[in-house]
Amino acid sequence: MRRVYRNAGATGLVNDHEYKILTGTARVDDLRTFLGLPPHRLWASAVHQQVLLAGSRAVEMTELLRQEFGFRRADRQLIGKRTGALILSPYRSDTIDQALRAFDNGGTITDLVWKRPWELTKGSDPMEVLDEILTKALVGDEAAIAELTVLGGTAAILRGLITRDRGSKLGVKAEPLKTPYRATPTRLLTLLASTLGGRKMLHSIACAHVTDTRTVKAFHTRGDVIDGRTVEDGDPVIDKARAQVSIRFEWDLAWYADTKLAEETVVATRKELAAAGKEDGELPLPPHVKEQRNLDSAVTAATKAAHALAELSETDPLGSRVFGSWEAVDEWKQRLDGVKGFLEYGPKKPLKPLTDAMTAVLNHSNEEGEDG
Repeated sequence: MRRVYRNAGATGLVNDHEYKILTGTARVDDLRTFLGLPPHRLWASAVHQQVLLAGSRAVEMTELLRQEFGFRRADRQLIGKRTGALILSPYRSDTIDQALRAFDNGGTITDLVWKRPWELTKGSDPMEVLDEILTKALVGDEAAIAELTVLGGTAAILRGLITRDRGSKLGVKAEPLKTPYRATPTRLLTLLASTLGGRKMLHSIACAHVTDTRTVKAFHTRGDVIDGRTVEDGDPVIDKARAQVSIRFEWDLAWYADTKLAEETVVATRKELAAAGKEDGELPLPPHVKEQRNLDSAVTAATKAAHALAELSETDPLGSRVFGSWEAVDEWKQRLDGVKGFLEYGPKKPLKPLTDAMTAVLNHSNEEGEDG
């Protein structure tokens, strides 16, 4: 691939500043000086994708790739396999094996990204740039949607919210490395980019990646009536506690990308499992029983995690910092207090039945009161 970039530089397909970023001879901070882009690794990765995939230049870059690797016909999967390592080279200090497999499976090379005209928005503040891109994407600007697909899609792949397509992901349990329906990275990104809610989720993923936070917000991707409330494409997904739902797993992202397809696939899968006599195919539990089990599992897991971190704080050199930031711990406390508040809706502790001795004492007191 480095020889491909050298040939591109020699023929003027890439300029000197782009070449330095592409070959890793420039620092991430040089993105702002050289190209006017936010100084963040996500944009260093995006430069590779813009050079390789965007507009008329992509046609010539694809020809260079075809000549270099002997492709008879260069499709997006072959390009993803050959370029994934360089696209993710700004993150080479991280564990990116899973992300590389996603790029082997097409990565962010959707129809809107490949050989269509789009540029990277300039600016110094990553969050301001992402907000500007989203504003344009929400009104249907295809170049902005392609840019958001690359930035949000790369961030989603790096965070494990989009992985390679494989049959083992198909199932009915919302767990890591599973999805309610099979989807390649490009298919899932195409679904997300096609709706207002999906674009907002890509923006939320990119923002969470840039700020190194865990919270990715879920948005509706179609109009519907939920719990008597009308929602539209792009509205936030609200839970029973009136808080916006967060995306934790790839399952969640795929579910909200196409809720209808997810529901239909889960129902069909359950029927297949039931026909095969497998336990997972049993009729769903009543909602209250399911939520009781979810609550019990969550409380147990939270207790184990908190206990483990407390023990680590006494032995690890980091001390109390094993819990993360003060803000994170304070947020957990507030969320746990919120859970306690909801539990107040549960049944109250029943009064103990009166024993014979207590009944006798009360009767005696009443009799004395009457005499007085």
